[in-house]
Amino acid sequence: MYKLERVCFNRGLNKNQMESLLLNPSAFSIVFENRKRIIASLILYLDGVSARVLTIAVHPSFRRRGLGRRLMYEAELMGKRLRQNKITLEVSTKNNPAINMYMKLGFRIEGVVENYYAWGEDAYTMTKRI
Repeated sequence: MYKLERVCFNRGLNKNQMESLLLNPSAFSIVFENRKRIIASLILYLDGVSARVLTIAVHPSFRRRGLGRRLMYEAELMGKRLRQNKITLEVSTKNNPAINMYMKLGFRIEGVVENYYAWGEDAYTMTKRI
């Protein structure tokens, strides 16, 4: 998952953050594989009220095939099964393809977090009731 994160994002989760999340009992991961290689992944964190998507990644060679939507669908099902009221995420205000996908999936923009990313980029907070 860490290798995929590096391929997809210039500044994604570092190795220690990824390891910490994978060991956290409140975090769940969903992966899709192709020939024993992870091609898409998502980490979901449960806080008791909401299921928060911490990262979602699809290898560039496998994009535009519905894998991101399928990951989000699985995350939503997991959140429902674990009795969460909503699913939330943050997305760069500049990531139009992701924003459009989330809007099509029923997410709404709740606000903007200035300087959300370490490099100073802003993010939208998006939410969907489940």
